[in-house]
Amino acid sequence: MIHMRSILKLSWANIKHEKSSFIGVVLLVFIIVLSAVPTISNSHNAEKAIDEACERANLGDVTIMIAQDLFTYDMRQVLKDSTIIDSIEESTCLSIVGSLQLNGEEKDFLTHIRSFKSDTQVYNSDCSEYYDSFDLLEGEILLPYKVKEYDGVQIGAAITIPVGDAVESFTVRGFYDDPVLRPRTFAFTCAVVSESDYDRLMSEKSHIEDDGRSFIAHDMLQVHLAEGTSFKAFSDEMKATSSIMSTATIIPMETLRKSNMIYADIGSKILLIFLGLMFVGVLISMKNSINSAIEMNYVELGVLKSQGFSIMDIRMVFIVQYVLATLLGAILGLVLAIPLTSWTVGLFETVTCILTSKHILLGKSLLFILILIMVSAACVFLSTMKVAKISPVRAIRGGEADVFFHSRFQHKISSKSLTLSLSWRQLLSNAKHYIGSALIVGLLVFFMVSISVLTNGLDVDNIWNLIDGEITLKSDSIVSQERLEELEQVAREVDPKAYIRAQGYTDLLVDGEDVALCVHLREEDRLKTMKGRLPQYDNEVVLGTMIAKMLDKSVGDTVVVQYHDAEQEYVVCGIYDSTHNYGMVIQLMPSSAKLLGFDDYKESYIKLSDPQLTAKVIERVSKMDGITATEYEVNENFGFYMDIVDILLQTVSIVVDVISLLFALVVAAMVCHRSFLRERKNIGIYKAVGFQVRRLRWEVAIRFGIVALVGALLGVVTALFLAKPLILSILQLVGLTNFVGKLSIMTYLIPVLIITIGFGLFSYFFSRFIKKVQVRELITE
Repeated sequence: MIHMRSILKLSWANIKHEKSSFIGVVLLVFIIVLSAVPTISNSHNAEKAIDEACERANLGDVTIMIAQDLFTYDMRQVLKDSTIIDSIEESTCLSIVGSLQLNGEEKDFLTHIRSFKSDTQVYNSDCSEYYDSFDLLEGEILLPYKVKEYDGVQIGAAITIPVGDAVESFTVRGFYDDPVLRPRTFAFTCAVVSESDYDRLMSEKSHIEDDGRSFIAHDMLQVHLAEGTSFKAFSDEMKATSSIMSTATIIPMETLRKSNMIYADIGSKILLIFLGLMFVGVLISMKNSINSAIEMNYVELGVLKSQGFSIMDIRMVFIVQYVLATLLGAILGLVLAIPLTSWTVGLFETVTCILTSKHILLGKSLLFILILIMVSAACVFLSTMKVAKISPVRAIRGGEADVFFHSRFQHKISSKSLTLSLSWRQLLSNAKHYIGSALIVGLLVFFMVSISVLTNGLDVDNIWNLIDGEITLKSDSIVSQERLEELEQVAREVDPKAYIRAQGYTDLLVDGEDVALCVHLREEDRLKTMKGRLPQYDNEVVLGTMIAKMLDKSVGDTVVVQYHDAEQEYVVCGIYDSTHNYGMVIQLMPSSAKLLGFDDYKESYIKLSDPQLTAKVIERVSKMDGITATEYEVNENFGFYMDIVDILLQTVSIVVDVISLLFALVVAAMVCHRSFLRERKNIGIYKAVGFQVRRLRWEVAIRFGIVALVGALLGVVTALFLAKPLILSILQLVGLTNFVGKLSIMTYLIPVLIITIGFGLFSYFFSRFIKKVQVRELITE
């Protein structure tokens, strides 16, 4: 075997001869590593920060929040005597009844108050780190970090809380990390006041049955289970021995972690899959470059074999070249990922609501780079198999095949559309050289469409299955289906196309397990299923994933549903996931729920075809007894949360689009340079017969524009069938299935236009090398 020094020299010569291919691979790998390292680091660092915060706060395997009025002696004894519980830590908090005021405006973003403790993690003034030590004075209040972006919530803001006929006034001192109610996915929030202020507020507490109450005292229990004990075992024992599971708010540690990481997980998985597809594009580019190099250097490679270079020696030349390009791109990406990681972590902190390390995760990042290098080496090894077919004898003849032709399709060249027809003829003559580029464009467009579908279809309304309308209906009594139908008819007297959207919730038993029942009046408002289908008959039910897992039930099984004194057996027709009640929920049709005795739709709205008729419909509906109709207003808590989520999703979309364009830019440069080397003689001939440089450059741009268009259409067709299944599979990994991708012609058209036009313009720019070709070069050919 030839000495390794010779292989390195040949590799270096190849790099200098084909700088564009080498630099192109370096840049493509650089883009991938630069995007992947912050993503990997952010996901790991956020998860680690959450674990550390939970450990620091000594959170239990189960968190229980229960009103003191409802926490009986028997319940306490059951917890104390349980053999599956290691320890319980108890604290108190106050639930605020009614709305507070922020800078004089009534708000509803705060629900609980607790006392300041020495271990409370308080953010400094710019929220870049925690204070080492902190004292909270009387009259000061700390707010949870997740309301930091809330309109009007700033340090120094005035908060007043009604207490009977008086008010308690506080000044916002700063923001703190709330380990229990941290996730934005929780509607509850908890503020912190000084011990003396808390004791005074606690003395003002009311009982649940009191009218005009201001605060309800709650006990908060951190339950540490014995090693190896599951939440299901805890739940089963509590249900068998007490009523605490149906009386208290129960939050398993698993739910806390899931709620904290939900958007970080979505963003990380989406981006990493996208980068994986991009790396496939890099491998395709490598293969195309190697094929071109072998074809154009057939003579030189034949000479090397005649001088004693083995097939493996020649293949090693290419392997060293492209492994070096991958390594160099990875190193550059790793270095520049350091500041980018800080930006990425800061972006996701607005959603995870926890201070996260902004350092790159070096170990996993190096492992990721090692995998890239190994896969690249394997790809080059496979792509150089044709080296074995190189014959020194054929090399003497320049490597020409025995039968040589450009294309079976002899497309005519028209003088009226010379540039277009010439581009098409050249494309058909060397179609195999453009297949790889078309596949890369197809991958880019496929993922751009997928991200567009994700950002358009994934919002807070979909995730929590929120319904709304132009008019909100309220009633102090039961709002039955029949009553809603009457209201709908009244509304249609003003707007013939008006309809009611309504949902009702209640608690019941499914095979003895406490779950929530969710009933939607309209079928289109019901959550989509992961397995099976929605109910079509009165004896069918859809189970939430958590209750299905707990009962070990699947589609086709039966369950017994009990509501008060009514009991009915149902066939499971579907399984779905829901953030409501942490998946301990079922869906029934309105007629099925009515048979059980449930017919109360407290949350109901009127949807109008013409919003300008809102005032008239409100006036007409308000005349009905017991009904209050008001113009719909977005809940302020959800409003600012939705804005943050929207910004995050749009940022991910923009990042993917920018990366795709950069990728297309580099690929266009590589392909154009290879075409220039392959077609240099042809370009000289064109110039000799009178073609101007500008016309030739436009010919290149149109040719590659056609390639991009073909690839883009391939990507669109693929996205039609695979985009939503791909997104759904990713969302299911983080517990979301209520996703309806909003598809429109623009969803597909915009990525096609961006990539096709961009690829064509990039090709025009990089075809400036045509200026360097001189006609006199033909004399030496």
